[in-house]
Amino acid sequence: MSPVLTCQVGPFLHAARSISIAVLLGSAVPAAAQSLSQPDAGPSIDEIVAAHSRQGVPADERIVGGDAAPAGTWRSMAAIFLKNPGEQPFNFCGGSVIGQQWVLTAAHCAAAMRRWGPRASFFIREGTQDLMSAQKHDVEVAEIISNDSYNAQLTLNDVALLRLKSPATSPRQKLVSHSVHGSLVVPDRTATVIGYGLLTEGGSASVRLRQVDVPLVGQPACKGVYGDNRITDANFCAGVQGKDSCQGDSGGPLFVTTSTGEKLQAGVVSWGTGCARKGFYGVYASVGNFEQWIKQRVTDAEFALPVPSKPAEAASGLTGGAATSSKPSAIAQVKIDIVEGNKVRVKSFIKVRVSSSVAGSLVIFNENPDGTAYQLYPSKVFPGPDGRVDAARIEAGAELQVPSASQYAQGYRIGIEPPLGLNRLRAIVLPESRRINEIIAQHSDGGTIQDLATVIRLIVDEVDRGAVPMHITDRGSAEVSYEIVN
Repeated sequence: MSPVLTCQVGPFLHAARSISIAVLLGSAVPAAAQSLSQPDAGPSIDEIVAAHSRQGVPADERIVGGDAAPAGTWRSMAAIFLKNPGEQPFNFCGGSVIGQQWVLTAAHCAAAMRRWGPRASFFIREGTQDLMSAQKHDVEVAEIISNDSYNAQLTLNDVALLRLKSPATSPRQKLVSHSVHGSLVVPDRTATVIGYGLLTEGGSASVRLRQVDVPLVGQPACKGVYGDNRITDANFCAGVQGKDSCQGDSGGPLFVTTSTGEKLQAGVVSWGTGCARKGFYGVYASVGNFEQWIKQRVTDAEFALPVPSKPAEAASGLTGGAATSSKPSAIAQVKIDIVEGNKVRVKSFIKVRVSSSVAGSLVIFNENPDGTAYQLYPSKVFPGPDGRVDAARIEAGAELQVPSASQYAQGYRIGIEPPLGLNRLRAIVLPESRRINEIIAQHSDGGTIQDLATVIRLIVDEVDRGAVPMHITDRGSAEVSYEIVN
């Protein structure tokens, strides 16, 4: 036991997804990329503001062919705002929280920010699906880091990082690694892209987060439309006529789903010819291609492991093994992470947080480096909110923390002890059932579980037996790996 329980105009003009196409009418393709110490080619924030100032499209309709994101989904989404003295703040790009103080976005968004210079400041708004909601959290941007190989002329290597002045409160988004990209980012698989972008070309702004399911496109087809020089290992295509990301979505995430139903960010909204036009796709920077570049700067970024563990294979039964062929937006979303990051020191204390888009019973397991495991929550040390050790309910859209605020105030802690190495936390949310509760209760004493896969399979079997109807929209699982170091 490692933790110890204690008291993104012409037929080939590309448009960065942060500008309305109307702004680009008659414009030339951006000039060649310049040094980042000089003004970058590409869209300026003035152009972005002009595009977003247009009227005539309902304020809540954006993302071409999509829908409003359901409550409790896409918890790591961040909106990037310009704050100019004497003016109202303005959202012009999107991003995702991938570290305690880090946001992943598009390099063309970062280039626009850098050209604005000291006249303004920038912040990200997180923790909400409605930019005007009182339930939001704003964090100032301290540093803008574009990929060294960003090519503004081709909009290639279009990724950037924003370092925040203080920690974000949203859970970190897990990313597609280079090693799993080939198995998850494949032609015809359905992906989901989200953002605050336009409903149609030339549309107006919105304050509501929207989502759209789009098919991934093979590299040959993508290159056939845009050319070999613009489509490389650094990006890929997705979309179909009528469904696409659009201007204003730049920098935001595109997701794919694993066999266990977990959503991983595979792309960053980059560019495309128009929005949802017939024969033209949206282009996304490939997150897996930039794994090492991200890791070198964001030490607590979480990338998906290349080989599923036995418990993960067992957990895939919760979604009937159909998750990879399903729409990511249709599958219940569960997220788990450690507030302090994914590298923790011996003798330190951690807090575990879980969020879910659906209500149900929650159980959290910890896998040790040697393959054994134990039940972290609910347990006799950390019972559910109502004091039960056989069931812990999590509400839709809510975030639950272990230890809870009241338990923490009473001195309860999760302390880190040896052995050193890689641990994994796994959270499972499923409809409440007496028979499932009985299985959970059997491990509430924190005793060693020799075969976690068997325990999870027992839970899955109870679901299969009809304790509750099988449906991918009302259950889900997630995992996070963390390393214990001296």
